[in-house]
Amino acid sequence: AYGYSREDVEEMVERAQSVVARRNYGSDYFLEALTGHVANGSSVLVVGSAEPWHEAVCLALGAARVTTVDYGSREYEHPQLDQVNASFWNQLDDANLNYDVVVSASSLDHDGLGRYGDPIAPDGDLLTMRLLLRALAPGAKVILSVPVGPDRVIWNLMRIYGKDRLARLIDGYDVVERIGYDSTKLDEAPENVLRTYEPVFVLSVPDQICMQEAFWRNFQKRTVFGHSAAIVVVVALMVLSVARSLRAGK
Repeated sequence: AYGYSREDVEEMVERAQSVVARRNYGSDYFLEALTGHVANGSSVLVVGSAEPWHEAVCLALGAARVTTVDYGSREYEHPQLDQVNASFWNQLDDANLNYDVVVSASSLDHDGLGRYGDPIAPDGDLLTMRLLLRALAPGAKVILSVPVGPDRVIWNLMRIYGKDRLARLIDGYDVVERIGYDSTKLDEAPENVLRTYEPVFVLSVPDQICMQEAFWRNFQKRTVFGHSAAIVVVVALMVLSVARSLRAGK
């Protein structure tokens, strides 16, 4: 576990205030999105965070409280900041998540790949977005960035979202704004996959949620006894590999 003192946080907030005041976003699409959609007095949930920079920006914009949910362990000595662990997701139900804005900067593309202590779940990103869609009140916003390009998974680093996966990820939400988005990038594979293109999507929870049935028709069929079929296949292959090794050692 590691932590940030009140002085640490206030120093970051002061720096964030200076950055926000300049209004010179350049290619910082996420800063532009936060400035446009985090209102004074709002409550903000940050999903995944290596350091509390976006939390500090939200406080600089006047957020009343900011909560980070992450698999890591972090403590804040600041009255407007707190962190909860991953068990937070198990407590959610329909329309019981009392936040005005959810912020996810390049975190859902890792969700379920196991790199940061999270359990393996091939559709973890989609499930998280569906969970938020159910739990947030109508009108709540989700500010989201993910790598965009031809659909692929770079194990176990990240997903890249193309025409298929990106549509599934934001399905059910109203798209308020796309910042830095270029649809031609959906088909454009970068020379270096680590130099990602990450536009920002500002989404809103609609009064009436309408999912694209074609996206989800086979979603439940891809699970076995409540687990992803991919996980079952991986476990089966591991068992087979161990059995062959034992047999070879005899």
